[in-house]
Amino acid sequence: MHVERELCIARLFPDVEVDLTPAQAFDDTDLDLRTVLTPGETLTALVLATGPHWRISLARNPADAVLTAPPILRGGPPWLEPPQAEDTTAPELATDEVPPAESTDLDIDIAAMVARAIDAHNAAADLVTHADDATPTRAEDSGESPELAAMRLERDRLLRELRAAENERASLKDETKRLRTQVREAKIALRHAHTDADLDHDLFGDPGDQLRYEVHLSWARRTTPGEKAALPIRDWTIGPDFFTTWAAVEGIDRQKVVDVIVDVVTGRVKDIPARHLHQLRSGLGGDDPPVTRPDGATCWRVYLQHKTASARRLHYWQRTDGVVELSSVRLHDDPTP
Repeated sequence: MHVERELCIARLFPDVEVDLTPAQAFDDTDLDLRTVLTPGETLTALVLATGPHWRISLARNPADAVLTAPPILRGGPPWLEPPQAEDTTAPELATDEVPPAESTDLDIDIAAMVARAIDAHNAAADLVTHADDATPTRAEDSGESPELAAMRLERDRLLRELRAAENERASLKDETKRLRTQVREAKIALRHAHTDADLDHDLFGDPGDQLRYEVHLSWARRTTPGEKAALPIRDWTIGPDFFTTWAAVEGIDRQKVVDVIVDVVTGRVKDIPARHLHQLRSGLGGDDPPVTRPDGATCWRVYLQHKTASARRLHYWQRTDGVVELSSVRLHDDPTP
């Protein structure tokens, strides 16, 4: 039983084990399971299919109730306690504790300290044995030699360092488990938020009305009550080619486009370096004049993606009356407004 990058073996019952890949556990093929699962912890799971070919998912909705784990003996207590005190409707499962596959720097330091402490202890013991065998010639010779005293001091110091390092290692282990739990819960919450967003995509027959609804909903979800007054949605409109160019450019998540539009129409985009807001220029040179329209509007470009082939960009016009006009969604090397 262990947790690897692309495999976790979960135990539903003492003799029932289920292999889980990232896609099976969290519907995410690129997820490193070591970043969200801690060997030995107890989790809740959604059972999708029972034996002999069990299938479970760890990306269950946190709002679902949780069933009590079955007992080993009829009428006995649950074989597992829930991870938190709550009224629990999916069975719990556990992964067994195993040593990490790769040692950390802290592991190496502790091992070195142990070796040094053992060496110091053995050296001190050898000196004690030699002192016991020797016949002292003077009274002061019967006392502990300076070498033995130094060895004892070194051993004691190393043992203190070892205890401190072990305490720090235990603290870091607890902190790592806490962070893994936070990452896992955030991924599950994000997955269900995206599921809810998918349900919002087809509520209006007119694409403009649909986009306005999604933008307002994203703004409501992504700004706190205190931020809404400072980051209102400014007047914005949709250009004649926007939906056509968006449909022609595949490979970009719709919610991502909506979220970036929110950043643009609230003005927050100026404070997000990752968006790389800049004016679209008429040429490839940095000194080429920006693209403008006869009505005085200037064209701006915002990153929708990073470090991907043919990364997508959002183009919009900033009009002189303050209105934002969404112009197009383009590939990185397409300078068309």
